[in-house]
Amino acid sequence: QSARALIAPSPPRSRLEAMNRTLTEPLRNRHEELRPRIEEIGAIARIVPELDPAARLAAVHSVLEFLRGDLWRHAEAEERWLYPEIAARLRHPLATATMKLDHTIIREQLAELERDDGRNAAGLQATLYGIQALLLAHLRKEEELYLPQLENEHDEQIVGAIEDAMARHEAGLLPARAVEPVDVDRKEFPFSGTELARLVFLLRYAVLAPSSHNTQPWCI
Repeated sequence: QSARALIAPSPPRSRLEAMNRTLTEPLRNRHEELRPRIEEIGAIARIVPELDPAARLAAVHSVLEFLRGDLWRHAEAEERWLYPEIAARLRHPLATATMKLDHTIIREQLAELERDDGRNAAGLQATLYGIQALLLAHLRKEEELYLPQLENEHDEQIVGAIEDAMARHEAGLLPARAVEPVDVDRKEFPFSGTELARLVFLLRYAVLAPSSHNTQPWCI
């Protein structure tokens, strides 16, 4: 017998991974709905040099509508419903800070687009390509690093509730549930730890404080 025949077949890991991914499939499907609009930003960027300033502004208008509308409602839903649950799994309130930072940068790029007068083709093209690259990287980080945190058979009800709450938020409906913040017990303060360890604990504790609309600007 050949060596290949003597080797016992390994478990169908890909099938198991696929079964786990079905839990977050609605969240991934929402990305697939957004992805063509993100690809469209790159398509618009490619033709910017061929357009006159008025046509550039008209093309940018469709990008702004997407960024202000569908994309931003999705980003708000992520920050309100998805990221707190992932942070709870990773046991740190700043575990998804890089994802929120992406949202902040997108807001800054959106403001830059709103100020653009259409006369600087190279500058506008660079801004559009930058936005597209950031959005595609953001989706990939979420799909490859964060959604797997929820792909456990015991998470079915939790994931379902998150998906429902996000869908309702994006549709402008009232939320169906609230997500509890990551808890930091004061009894766990590292009295005998290093100064750095004590500082890190205090920072973790401080960022749990509420603010207007729970925006927590100190996390940005």
